[in-house]
Amino acid sequence: MNITSTPLKIGALGLLAAAVIGCGGSDATPTPEPTPEPVAAAIEVIGNQFKYDPDEVTIPSAGSSTIRLVNADVVEHDYTIDELDVKIEAAVGESAEATLTDVDPGTYRVYCTIPGHEAAGMVGSLVVTE
Repeated sequence: MNITSTPLKIGALGLLAAAVIGCGGSDATPTPEPTPEPVAAAIEVIGNQFKYDPDEVTIPSAGSSTIRLVNADVVEHDYTIDELDVKIEAAVGESAEATLTDVDPGTYRVYCTIPGHEAAGMVGSLVVTE
């Protein structure tokens, strides 16, 4: 009869289990922290009496930013940025918008291409920050 061997086997299995658990080894890969999405900017520019209000707009370089031109005047206006190939055209009493994504930092010249509007002072700037 082998009565003493059963408790020894159970004890040995218990020690083995404790050793495996005590090693603390884990195959789980740590979950990386999510990278926050850049906050999108939404800017409204009013075109009225041959000027932009505000005449200087600032957006972040990362992510998407929307610029909405609201035409509060009695003549057509646009918001043109040649370096970025952007032209937002708004008819009288209307609005239009464009979304810019991941723009290089810098200062860009803005103007209205309607004949005579730039000369009358309808100019501004878009500042893109890092």
